[in-house]
Amino acid sequence: MEEHKAYPAQSYAEAYRYFSSDCPEEDKYHINSDNTVKRIISSIKTSERFAKMLLIGQSGCGKSSVLRQIVTDTEINSAYHPIVISASDDMSMNTGDPIDILICIRAKLIQAMQKQQIEMPVRSPEFMASGKEIRHRFVNRIRELEDHISDLCWTLSGQVHSGYRIDESVLKKLGDEDISENILSRLRILKAQEYKSEFTFLRALESVIGELQTLHYKPLFLKHSWTEEKKEVLIVADDFNFLKREAAEKLFFEGRTTINAPDAKMIFAFPLSLWHYPIFSDLSSHFHCEWIRAINVYDAYGNYQTSHADLLKEIVLKRMDHSLISERAMTMLTEISGGILGELMRCVRDACIRAIATKASIIDEDIAKDVIHRRIDTYARLLDMAKYENIIKSIIRSKKKTEAQNKDLIDLLSCSFVLEYGSNTDKVWYDAHPCLTFDGKRL
Repeated sequence: MEEHKAYPAQSYAEAYRYFSSDCPEEDKYHINSDNTVKRIISSIKTSERFAKMLLIGQSGCGKSSVLRQIVTDTEINSAYHPIVISASDDMSMNTGDPIDILICIRAKLIQAMQKQQIEMPVRSPEFMASGKEIRHRFVNRIRELEDHISDLCWTLSGQVHSGYRIDESVLKKLGDEDISENILSRLRILKAQEYKSEFTFLRALESVIGELQTLHYKPLFLKHSWTEEKKEVLIVADDFNFLKREAAEKLFFEGRTTINAPDAKMIFAFPLSLWHYPIFSDLSSHFHCEWIRAINVYDAYGNYQTSHADLLKEIVLKRMDHSLISERAMTMLTEISGGILGELMRCVRDACIRAIATKASIIDEDIAKDVIHRRIDTYARLLDMAKYENIIKSIIRSKKKTEAQNKDLIDLLSCSFVLEYGSNTDKVWYDAHPCLTFDGKRL
C-alpha cells in the first residue's frame, strides 16, 4: 500500500492530491464556521429514537465531508451502528424509488451483521435472494420488506457490544483516581480505538505510557475502560445531491411512509435547491432539518469577515505549506470561492496545476488571477445572462430571494450562481457567486 506523506504538502504535486475530493485524509482537515459536526451529532443524540433527519445545503458546501466525519466520530460509534448508503455507489437509488433505498439498506445491514458474526433473524427464504430478485418479488409487497429491514435493525441493535475503550468519561474517572494529567494527556492518543481483548488493550497502553506505568495502574485501567452496551442503528444516506425533482418527490413525498419505516435513525444529504420547491414546503413537519451553508467572507452589508476568511485560509494551509502560496494569492482564491468549500478546493487545485506547468516557485497573484479568470469564463459560459442578469442584479442589491421567481431561484441555487448564507441563528440572506460580480476592485 502506498504510504502518504504528512500534511501539509511540501510540493505542488502532493498538494494537488490533498485538494482532491477523493483524498482519503480530506475529512480530517475539514473546518466549519459554526461547528456543524458537533451540532449535528448533538441533534442525532437528542432527537427521538427513530428520527429521520435532513442535512440541507448547496453542492460543494461540505455535506458529504460532514457526514463522513459523523460516521467516524468516536461519540457516534460508541452509541450507534453507522450504516452508510450512497447514491454514487448504487445508481438505482437516483431514481428515487423507495424500494431501491430499502434494498440498499438491507444489503448494508446484512454486511454489518456478517462482519460481527450475528445470526440473521428467521424469515421466509424469499428474503435470502439477491437484490434484483428481492425487488422483483417485493415491489408490490413493500410492507413485508419494511418489516424485514426493521427486524434486521432490531437484531443488530440488540447485540451487547463490549470492549475496552478510552473516552472522555473514562479519562474523567481516571483523573478522579489521581492519575496524573501527563498520563491522561498521553492516553488521549487512544481515544478513537477500541480493543476486544485485555491483552491488546494493555499492549496499546504500554505503547503510549510505558510498561511500568501500565502495570502500576492496570487495575484502574481495566475497571474503568471496560464497556458493555447496546447500540442502535444510524443510517447515513449520502450523495443524494444530484436527485432530480421528480426523483426527490417520489422519495421524500410519495415514498415518505416507506423511508420512515425502518426502526433506525436516518440522516439524508438533501440539496438546497429542492428545499425551495413548494411541494417540499412541509418537509420540516416530517423530518428534523439541519442546514450547512457557505462561509461568507463578506457580510450582507459588504463588511469583510476576517474570522471567516481565516477559516478558509486555514483549510488551505492545513493541506499546503505556506511557502507554496502567497498571502495575497490565498486571499484572492478564498474570496472567489464564495465560501463554497468544493469551489475553494477546485481553485487551489487549479493553481497547483498552473504552478507545475510554469515551474513557479510559489503560487502568486498572477497565478491566482489566471485561475480566477478561468473560473469566471466557466460561469459566464454556463449562465443565461439574457434570462437571469436582472434577477441576479436585484439579488446583489437586496440580498433577498424574493427578487426572483421561485423557479428561477431554484435554477440559480442549483448551479451555485446564487449562494445562500447565514447560520442557524442568523438571518438567511443571498448573494451572487463572486465569479459573477468580479470587477477587479475587490480582488
